[in-house]
Amino acid sequence: MTVLERRARRSGGAGLGLLLLAGLAVGVREPEVVLGLGALLVLALLLGGGERKKKRRGKRRAPFKRRHGLTRRQPLAEFEERMAAGMFEEGREVYVTAFCNDEEVLRCTANVGNYASCRPTDDVLRWADHAHRVGAHRIRQYHNHPDVLLRSLPSRQDRRSHAALTELLDGTGITLESWLVWRSWLGRARFRRYE
Repeated sequence: MTVLERRARRSGGAGLGLLLLAGLAVGVREPEVVLGLGALLVLALLLGGGERKKKRRGKRRAPFKRRHGLTRRQPLAEFEERMAAGMFEEGREVYVTAFCNDEEVLRCTANVGNYASCRPTDDVLRWADHAHRVGAHRIRQYHNHPDVLLRSLPSRQDRRSHAALTELLDGTGITLESWLVWRSWLGRARFRRYE
C-alpha cells in the first residue's frame, strides 16, 4: 500500500474519492486498481455515514438561561448573581436581556456568543411589545468580556449598540440600561452601567 493510499484511507471517503479520481485522471488502466479503489470508497462512505449521524445526535446542552436558573420570575439581585456565575462558567461572551419592573426580572433572553462578540437572540424591534406584555417598564441588557481579568470598560461597539437600542426604544415608555459584567480580583462579579 502506498503512502497516498494510506492517507486516503485515514481521511475517510473524501480522500478515497480523490484518489480514485486522480488515478482515473492519470490514466490507470488496471481495472483491479480502479475497482478496488471504488470498493474502498463505497465501504468508507457506508461505514463513515453512521459515525456522522452519531455525532449529530449527541446531547445538546440546555439553553444558557435554563442551565443557570434564569427561566423563572425572580428578584433582581438573585438573577444577577446567577447570571454572572453563568457568564464566568461559559468563558465566552454572553448577552442577556432582562425585562424588569422595580424589583424583579419578569422575563429574560440569553445568547452565548464566541470569544469576541455576541448579540441579542430575539428581535430588538419587538422588545417594547414584550416589555408591555409582561408588565416591565425597563430593560436591562448585560454582557461580559471573557478571559480578560478586570476589563471593566465597555468597548466602542458596546456604546454604539446602547445608543442604537436607546433610540429604538425612545417614545415607548421603556427605559434601557446597559451593564458590563466582569470578574474582580477576588473572583466576585462586578457590574458597571454605561451609556
